Amino acid sequence: MPRPAWDFFWDLDKFLRVIHCAAGSSGDLWSLIYVAVLRHVNNLRFVFLPCKKSSVSPSSSHNMPFLVLPALIPDIRPVYDVYFSAFTADPSGSRLLSILFPNTDLTSEDFRKVHAEGTLKWWHTSDTQYTFKCIDSESGKVVGMALCDVFAKPRTEAERQVPEVGWLSGPEKERAETVLLKLWGARERIWGGRSYIYIHAFAVDPEYQGLGAGSALIKATIDLGNSTNLPIYLESSPEAEAVYAKKGFRRIPADIAEVVHEAAVLGTDFDVEVPLMVRLPRGGAIAKQSKVQQKDLRP
Repeated sequence: MPRPAWDFFWDLDKFLRVIHCAAGSSGDLWSLIYVAVLRHVNNLRFVFLPCKKSSVSPSSSHNMPFLVLPALIPDIRPVYDVYFSAFTADPSGSRLLSILFPNTDLTSEDFRKVHAEGTLKWWHTSDTQYTFKCIDSESGKVVGMALCDVFAKPRTEAERQVPEVGWLSGPEKERAETVLLKLWGARERIWGGRSYIYIHAFAVDPEYQGLGAGSALIKATIDLGNSTNLPIYLESSPEAEAVYAKKGFRRIPADIAEVVHEAAVLGTDFDVEVPLMVRLPRGGAIAKQSKVQQKDLRP
């Protein structure tokens, strides 16, 4: 019989043990729109973690550690300052934001105010999503962030609805949905309703890239996976794949699931294949909680 997808993960576990990676009519309307955006936009991720060190170092003798802590309400604005600065500074990240927020000035005070208000409302309603901040222990400045969902219990099909792009219309909506649906479909093929940790985003302030903040964020999520005994899944950018591989992540074979975005959709000169990556928790077996291990995911 063809192997189920989860046989791959158990074989991988053994292998790793042996060899050791915009403007609305009112503020309230804007907030409602943003809550809808935040609810579904988080399903779109090439997890962006730049590897190139900035030429402008905040400190030539930066020896103090970076600290990763849960983000609090006062952190919403600085955490997303990092998010937007990191994504807009990178061509791939900027392209993704242009798909999600076409023709929007992401630096405008109106947008950022509504963004913060919508984020706060989302924090009051989500029971699975967690935001972490990475701070420079010398200055206390927020220099990085991570966003993840911890699906600690199995979810029904109703709880895993196809992401709806209700804040866009026409060709812009069709374009965004084309990207979102491919990523959602891959997650369904791999996980179904199974418990796991889904990393939506890593982001590091461009001035602090290459100094260890990104590694601190990755380590924190790996520790979370180990402590909860849950596998960690992310959709990497092609550029960041090697970074995650060094941290114990392994790419899911294409015969189980793959995502390729067409050049015409992304506005690039070539198709882009998204590395789908997983890292298993250290030690212990993962409870088999869904039909996915019995489902033949091979073509």
